[in-house]
Amino acid sequence: MNVLNFLARFSISLLFVATSACHQQNASTQANHEIVFAIGQMPLNLDPRYATDAASERVNRLVYQSLVDFDAQSKPSASLATWVQISPTEYRFTLNKNRASFHNLAPLTANDVKATYDSLVTLKDSPNKAEFSNVKNIMVIDNDTVVFQLNQS
Repeated sequence: MNVLNFLARFSISLLFVATSACHQQNASTQANHEIVFAIGQMPLNLDPRYATDAASERVNRLVYQSLVDFDAQSKPSASLATWVQISPTEYRFTLNKNRASFHNLAPLTANDVKATYDSLVTLKDSPNKAEFSNVKNIMVIDNDTVVFQLNQS
């Protein structure tokens, strides 16, 4: 499977949550930051490493961002990062300068990207683990750059 396709399919699970934990606020002093929308069924899992149902996928796309996304023609397009194919089995991703941050405003780094994808290796029961079995190694070059090495192209 092409590395861009599987990176697009898998959202960065450690990333910025679009809505921070909602709590009751005094309406006279602060605006309400809740987002309300309807879905046909409840999501089964909000951890994208375990989500397999359509409702979970839809909600996770609202909550998490991915390195690569798909355009209207279903072709990989830049989201959090741009990429260069170094060889048939190596891809270098450079995080965008205007990338997301965590809930505490800490910036996303290449180490965070590596930790997220490395977490799939340690998960014994993730239904998505097989999609990432072709990843041989992930190397952090600097705060903005990560290289994915594949077993095969």
